[in-house]
Amino acid sequence: MLDLAAGVTGLAALRLGRRTGTENARPLMLISLVLTSTAGLQAIAFWALRGDFALEWWAPNLFLLLFPLPAITVPVRRMARPRP
Repeated sequence: MLDLAAGVTGLAALRLGRRTGTENARPLMLISLVLTSTAGLQAIAFWALRGDFALEWWAPNLFLLLFPLPAITVPVRRMARPRP
């Protein structure tokens, strides 16, 4: 369900960005990235608690956990900047 929410919000952000510009789509994009990273973390936690350290499960989930992190910093910094 978490993966579905990440996908839907990501697609909605793309659609909104094409219609109205990227500035309006940033909050949805940020939500999608955070959900994607959370899904990866949830899967890693599950496999760790199970004690299953198979690379074929860990590699894609580590990717899901880590690839959104640099992209999350950009919109957060832009939203945190004071507007003149």
